[in-house]
Amino acid sequence: NASHMIAVSADQKRMYTANIGSDTITAFEFQNVPPAPSKVTQIPVGKQPEAIDLSPDGKEVWTGLNAEGLVDIVDTAASKSVAKINVGGRPYRVKFAPDGKTVVCSMIGSKELVVIEAATRKELKRLKLEGVPLGIVFSADGKTAFITMVEPDAVLKVDLETMSVTSRMDAGKAPDGVAVFGL
Repeated sequence: NASHMIAVSADQKRMYTANIGSDTITAFEFQNVPPAPSKVTQIPVGKQPEAIDLSPDGKEVWTGLNAEGLVDIVDTAASKSVAKINVGGRPYRVKFAPDGKTVVCSMIGSKELVVIEAATRKELKRLKLEGVPLGIVFSADGKTAFITMVEPDAVLKVDLETMSVTSRMDAGKAPDGVAVFGL
């Protein structure tokens, strides 16, 4: 119920959805490129999963739990939750850096970005913002994140090494999803 966000493997043979109303993640496996899945697995997770991303190596799915203020980590080989990380509030989006070493969470309640080391599952740093962060996308080298923000409406360019906002562009009303082309 209430599937909202998806994460897809690079080879397009696995897809995961966060199901807010079912407290599950659905794993779809494909023998060939979609449309018809060859296997569908329901994986129980915490309360109200929404944010979701698949590690670049395909070994873990991380999902933000709206009702618990946690990130739930699923082992894709075992198809089960193996850990939860307390991020201190609702992780609106959860996004792996291209190298898979870090994960960035946009925290709507505290107006922060949280960077977590994927291997140790430990928080590395936080960046307080002037508005509410929503969508997250990375430059190809993973050193820069582009963050959509509301209240005020803007897109931020964030240097992840210095954890600083290096530029800001005003956006239309309530920007959320974001993509980068050609970087």
